[in-house]
Amino acid sequence: MFSVVLKITQSSGGEILKENIYFKGMETRGDDDKERVIGLIDMDCFECQVYQRDKPKLKGSPCVVANSKGRIVSVNYEARPSGISRSLCVSDAKKKCENLTVFKIPDVLGKPDNSKLRHASQEVLDIIKDYIGKNGLDQIVLEYSPTDEFYLDLTNQVDHELQNVFKKAYYGMIASSQIFPHLIAILLFLCTLLQHNSLAALFVCLLIMPKFLKELKSTRERMRLHCGASLIRRVCNEIESKSRMTASGGVSGNKFRAKLASSENKPNGVAIIEGNDFNDILSSKKIRDVPGLKSGLGEKVSSTWGIREIQELKKYSRDELQRYLEADEVDKILNILTGIDPSPVIAKEFSAAIHCRKTIFAARQTGHGETYGAGKGWLN
Repeated sequence: MFSVVLKITQSSGGEILKENIYFKGMETRGDDDKERVIGLIDMDCFECQVYQRDKPKLKGSPCVVANSKGRIVSVNYEARPSGISRSLCVSDAKKKCENLTVFKIPDVLGKPDNSKLRHASQEVLDIIKDYIGKNGLDQIVLEYSPTDEFYLDLTNQVDHELQNVFKKAYYGMIASSQIFPHLIAILLFLCTLLQHNSLAALFVCLLIMPKFLKELKSTRERMRLHCGASLIRRVCNEIESKSRMTASGGVSGNKFRAKLASSENKPNGVAIIEGNDFNDILSSKKIRDVPGLKSGLGEKVSSTWGIREIQELKKYSRDELQRYLEADEVDKILNILTGIDPSPVIAKEFSAAIHCRKTIFAARQTGHGETYGAGKGWLN
């Protein structure tokens, strides 16, 4: 027995394509996180919003989405204070919240029919692409990460806007920061010192300048991230206006930090993680709440060492981790703890696809020629 799969892919314009996903380009910028501005748009409890918007009267009320087996796959924010989570089944959830609304994902041929979610996801993707196109944001690189996350490399667009629209604001921020008074004080002090001792003036200059330059660089990074957050906020507002669904955003120097930031101001908010803030934010998290450690690897770490907090995990060295974990798992954990993620945002363009499957039983299992012929005949 073997299976023949026929996949017909059609673009929005009706053109037949060979692949439903293809790369439009790849961001090749260096992996220096301070040089990149990465944003993530994460739909808030996506499944609940998709089903709930068909019944506007239920907006603001507690609801969950469950599969045909009664397992909860999504919980909205109104239901969470009652102690309802995805680890519960529907019967237990109803005991915790009597007015809970349950939406069920239908089955087709014994499998969940997620077509409603896929269509809603495509709708959001089209809104983002349309907004980028209509507002001249063509330097943004968009990566669709099924089904409710959208990564955007804002680096080039932010640099472009800082050189134009945000140029005055950038210098205004410098003037209002600690840099400007420091600069005035340094210049006055050096002028006075030069009149008495030039060597002392040189020494003071060498002592102070590194700190001044570091502050200047930090101010530039902060301004670029805030500019990126402004772009993400505008896109989220457009999504809410067109789809009646809210999204949260995160902005930072790489994809991992942006994803971590996106959970800091949910729902319907945008958060920034600057380089200096990363360690404090990560250390305050539980292992199960950190991207990359929410399921398999995180559960393995927690059960092996009996720990629940990231702060506890930070105490273990590479050698200690390697005693119980695979090399790739150790590398992943260390990258998470240090916030390293050089992976680029890759531009992807998706189109609608139709999948057909046919199972063919060969009359005799004596060779590949007969099965190939049967499959070819069905395709024709």
